[in-house]
Amino acid sequence: MLGGVFTSEETAEIITSATVKAGSSVRVHQVKIGAWGFDAEMPRTKNGLAMRARGERRAGPDRAPAG
Repeated sequence: MLGGVFTSEETAEIITSATVKAGSSVRVHQVKIGAWGFDAEMPRTKNGLAMRARGERRAGPDRAPAG
């Protein structure tokens, strides 16, 4: 996940909700800005925060916040 977007409590909730079977595990890796991309774009923390505020799961330039 993009670093700086989720609090420790939210990260724990994501882990809890993703661990559905006994014996399963979840690893959360927070990636620094500029060290990750998809669809030929490099998401920024502000994109992730705006996405989270809107309840979306994916951020990209077409969904970037104004300003």
